[in-house]
Amino acid sequence: MSKKAVEISVLINDFCNVVGWNFIPMPEYILETQKLIDSCKDSILPMLLRDEACFLSINQKFELNKEGIRLFIDFAASQKVYFNYHEKKMIKNYFDSSNKIAFQCWIEEKFKDKEVQILYLRHFTPITNEDTIKQLHHIINNSKQAEDILHSLFAAYVFCSFNVENVHQYFSNSHKKNKGTYVANYYEYLHNCIGDKLKRGKALSFLVINNDLIKSCQSIEAFKDSLCSFIKTAYNSLSNHCYLSIYIDLEEDSKALKWELFSDIVLYAEKFIEEKLEIGYFHPNKIKEITKKYIDGINDNEANFEIANGGFTYKDCFILTQNDLRNSKHIEYHDNYSLLLLFEKNERDETIIPCPACRSYNVRGNSYPVIGVKSWECNNILCLDKSKFNRGKRYSLASLIKQEAIFDEANEIKNGTIRKWQLDVLQRVEKDDVLEFLIKHYTLVNDTIEIVHYLPKLNNVHKRNVVFIPFEKVNDNILEEFYNSSFFKRFVIRKNEFNVNEFSNISPFPKHQIFNGNSTEVLSTLAKETFDAAITSPPYYNAKEYSQWDNIYCYLYDMYNNACEVFNVLKPGATYLYNIFDYFDNENTIVFSAMGKKRMILGAYIIHLFKKAGFEIKSNVIWYKGHIQGNRSFNQGNTFPYYQAPLNCYEHIYQFVKPSNENISIELPDIANVKPIYKIVKGENILGHTAPFPKGLPNLLLQNMSKNEIILDPYAGSFTTARAAFNLDIQSISIELDKTYCSLGISLIKKEHISEKLQLY
Repeated sequence: MSKKAVEISVLINDFCNVVGWNFIPMPEYILETQKLIDSCKDSILPMLLRDEACFLSINQKFELNKEGIRLFIDFAASQKVYFNYHEKKMIKNYFDSSNKIAFQCWIEEKFKDKEVQILYLRHFTPITNEDTIKQLHHIINNSKQAEDILHSLFAAYVFCSFNVENVHQYFSNSHKKNKGTYVANYYEYLHNCIGDKLKRGKALSFLVINNDLIKSCQSIEAFKDSLCSFIKTAYNSLSNHCYLSIYIDLEEDSKALKWELFSDIVLYAEKFIEEKLEIGYFHPNKIKEITKKYIDGINDNEANFEIANGGFTYKDCFILTQNDLRNSKHIEYHDNYSLLLLFEKNERDETIIPCPACRSYNVRGNSYPVIGVKSWECNNILCLDKSKFNRGKRYSLASLIKQEAIFDEANEIKNGTIRKWQLDVLQRVEKDDVLEFLIKHYTLVNDTIEIVHYLPKLNNVHKRNVVFIPFEKVNDNILEEFYNSSFFKRFVIRKNEFNVNEFSNISPFPKHQIFNGNSTEVLSTLAKETFDAAITSPPYYNAKEYSQWDNIYCYLYDMYNNACEVFNVLKPGATYLYNIFDYFDNENTIVFSAMGKKRMILGAYIIHLFKKAGFEIKSNVIWYKGHIQGNRSFNQGNTFPYYQAPLNCYEHIYQFVKPSNENISIELPDIANVKPIYKIVKGENILGHTAPFPKGLPNLLLQNMSKNEIILDPYAGSFTTARAAFNLDIQSISIELDKTYCSLGISLIKKEHISEKLQLY
């Protein structure tokens, strides 16, 4: 029998012995193993090393030490000892490999006190090899994918049976781009293969907008065009997967302009690139068919669904205040807050990236975790890092860059900025604080940072390179052309005909009318210029079971037409408060899968649509909700750049006004610290509606109204507006599509009227 055949049979037999299971690999695994043996100069490694690698692989794939590691880290936390990312990774490896000697050396180096060392050593309780095999057998016996599990473990066993350098060279030599001598470090190896893709040029572009900058332009239109030009230039000059940040710091009397700029910046930054996207996941004809079925009056030539719109990815809008919001009992604040916008560049790149584990170029690239970020999956059947069910390792260049940054401790974020910036509403923040945050959280050591129209007073730039450039002014109609582009022709369309039924008032309350029906249709039947004010929290796009649309075009079409009808029924000078939230979802205009899920830009869309409907934006009352409920591990304990994801703790309450010849003004706070409704008690919804908002919001408007005036809520929901108006003896009209919610609203008003002691919230 040949040496090759002997080694193959030895590998298979030894694998079966260590896992305690009779297993015959599929022919393609045997064939690939033969090729690997032929290519390797040395014989297989000693059995002891191969067995250790096998146990490590089983423990890692099935996380068999998960509980032991958790208990160890919890014990350390009880001693006020907290581990960083690298230490947690080492601890996991010590447990999974049962390497007590290496663990003891690490403990002795970290803690000098002998008694402390003994305490930590007692908490080193990795699973035994016998229990590893016992649990593996239990998993195999109870799985329909037993063969996949065994093939995944066998692949790792074969990989670890040879010198890693020889294995890497064998798998990487299959590609012409692999040249030169062997490099042990994967990231250095990548530099040899695709170094141009890893070059870190400009990593951050930071622009400060203030009133002086705006005044330096010929007009506000000229400034906005220059701003669009800057955004486009920044996109082209930034390295891929890097960031643009715009700080809007305007004077007190520029509230309206502040949010106009927010809308223009966000919409242009996300949608300014137009391209005929020839890629498998984009189906323009399907999107066109769905949209046209819902929206009448689309002009095919103008809408041009063949064009896909892209650009930066909107990440967040931070609200930077001067008030102390968290410890105060007051609910209303007057504060000329600033805005900090953050965008990420993710430009699609089809360059093949070899597998980080086995270095094979036999990879499949048909997946995107998010739009613009190419994800690869290793197809090498002998890859070390296959999943427990034999799926190939998935990775992307963006994730590899971020992971590599963790190995340089100079990139670690220190000095409290992580805790300070864990929410997207911050207090007492200066511009230099903002810049330091951006440098630490969204750049790496040796990166270049571009600062536009601002000279900071930084004592430390944290080993980054900083360049200062002026804000360039242009005289093109960039923004006007953008808003006249095909993208907006798909949904900014006026609906002139309604299938209107007779809508009757179903309310038993004399001063509070209730209409059950489609809001836009009901509004079209009401008398013009009837209402003195309006407030609503509309259905959020695809956020609840009762608010579903096929794509964002259909949703925006409905919101635009409803805004037009509300505009018609409001009196000149009337205020309309509109509560909206930029949550996460898929617009379904590029791709229908999970890769299209992102931070929505509903707030920016709404401002644009309301302006098109005739409204003027006056301000935005920030609904500050405090610490949100839910998981606060916003970075999974990772203290390095790009892993920080501040938690959202506010919603928009836009103040729109119908233009009037009279100067009508009402007093509204800049920030409203109103607690959300906690509707779930012991697992049950005590209110009956899935998305209620508190009475504190309509009261912002109602406290400025008199008893002879009428307030409108076009999306009544749980009838918060009507109930708040009832308490203040102000007339209201509520419109709600869901008949059940209409009954709920009537019931709640009756309960509150009968017994004022009943306080649901």
